[in-house]
Amino acid sequence: MLVDQDRLRQLKEDAKWASSVEGQIRAVRKLGTFGEAALPSLEEVLQVSVREDIKQCCIEAIKKLGMDSKAQTAKLKKAPTARKGRRKAKASAR
Repeated sequence: MLVDQDRLRQLKEDAKWASSVEGQIRAVRKLGTFGEAALPSLEEVLQVSVREDIKQCCIEAIKKLGMDSKAQTAKLKKAPTARKGRRKAKASAR
């Protein structure tokens, strides 16, 4: 997935320095939609922020990225490959 680095950078700055808490939370949530490319930005916001609600929002976004990544990995592991399918066919033919 192509990620617009300028957009990521702008969202990161908004998450850190927006004038309103709502603006910061909105930026963190939007960062979370960029997938693993946003992970370094989310971690940076988490380290810099002094507000607990912003930190909590960052933690939730990071956890969600981890769960999405695990779900994707599980899907790939469950998907049968052509080679496995042939083995099962050979085994059942015997």
